[in-house]
Amino acid sequence: IPQGGVVPSIDVVVIRSYPVLFRAQDSAGSVSILTEREEASAVEKHQRQCQELVERLSTELSQEANQAVAEEQPGAVLKMKSCSSPGRVYAELSVADRRAVDGWEHREREIRSGVLGSHLSGRAELTRRSRPFKIYLVRDLVPGNRQRTGSDAIFTVWGEAARGASLEEGSALRIRNLSPGSSLHSNLPALAATDATKISIIEMGSFYHDAEPRRVASLREVATSVFLGAAVDVDVVAIVVRSVDGTRGRVVYLSDGAELLL
Repeated sequence: IPQGGVVPSIDVVVIRSYPVLFRAQDSAGSVSILTEREEASAVEKHQRQCQELVERLSTELSQEANQAVAEEQPGAVLKMKSCSSPGRVYAELSVADRRAVDGWEHREREIRSGVLGSHLSGRAELTRRSRPFKIYLVRDLVPGNRQRTGSDAIFTVWGEAARGASLEEGSALRIRNLSPGSSLHSNLPALAATDATKISIIEMGSFYHDAEPRRVASLREVATSVFLGAAVDVDVVAIVVRSVDGTRGRVVYLSDGAELLL
């Protein structure tokens, strides 16, 4: 599959359904993979930074904005501002001047917004791109009752479809029109959904698969080399005993009540 072409159709069973993640790219071009909580925090931080930039530029550009407003300010508006009886002056204005006065407040906001917008346009720090995706671990469905181990692959759904996707673990699927993808699991082939991809639920009765349902492992099992060699991922329920920041990252001590694992 890697480096290959479009995959017309495959029948698979969903082994694992992982949480929605986000591929985020900041203004410097740095790419990071974020959880939903991290993405929400990053969006909030970015919006706050953008607002701070807008407020700072608004202050710095006040003189330029005032000049632009003064250059376009109608004479009737200036006359009303400089007299002690603006109501009397307004009553004596022509229809066209009254129209200019009535619309000036809105026009002034447009001018100030235009000055600010011209300085904000193209600012790299305002740019942030983020795209959700959801990863599934899938396995071949074998026609009939032939008991052989199916091959595993990583199946990725991108975009807003990832948020709406609800392919449950254990579901049998027929997936049409796939493209080769990329995966952090370098030892597994990767497939990605495209705009043309169609997914349908199929009956499991006419197929065989050797996939085991998700179960919680003990820390003792996780610590055995045999278990680690056979596992793609591990599900444990444990208590964080201690968390320590080290030179190579954070070290977390876990306990499930019977074992302690670093």
